Amino acid sequence: MKTQKLIITSLVIVFSSLLLIKPLLAQHHGCKGHEQPPKSHECFIEGLTDEQKSKIEKIKLDSDKKIQELKAELKIKDAELDKMIIADNPDKKAIDKKIDEISVIKASIQKERTAAHLAIRSELTPEQKIKFDRHHQMRNKQMHNFHDGEQHPGCRNMSAPNPLKHE
Repeated sequence: MKTQKLIITSLVIVFSSLLLIKPLLAQHHGCKGHEQPPKSHECFIEGLTDEQKSKIEKIKLDSDKKIQELKAELKIKDAELDKMIIADNPDKKAIDKKIDEISVIKASIQKERTAAHLAIRSELTPEQKIKFDRHHQMRNKQMHNFHDGEQHPGCRNMSAPNPLKHE
């Protein structure tokens, strides 16, 4: 009886600790020496002029708005697909059509991200482009490794992707 209570108490303490620690691990403290948000280009591109910062911020805001609209549309299409799949008599042709619609939205998101990336890159000097490209390659490599199920420094506190979730 005492052993069971001790085990239960220990488990409660461990799980409570994990719940308290997880949000702390997820916090981002900005760039070294800066109070910038995590995606700020100032973290890895030194010497941005105020004009460059302003143009880049506008590009990011415009792109983020478009991507958020596309993601909202994607969520709706995903919900419609889920409803179609669980129907009593699923219509395979309609499901395939919905999957095609989802694919178009995902492609649009990728195209918008690429367009924003190229627009930001066009605002940079040759020296800044080198750092920007290096950072982009490193992020892509980390994301590729993350999607392969590996955990690497710089990708901490990331959970495995849900294979059933469309995004």
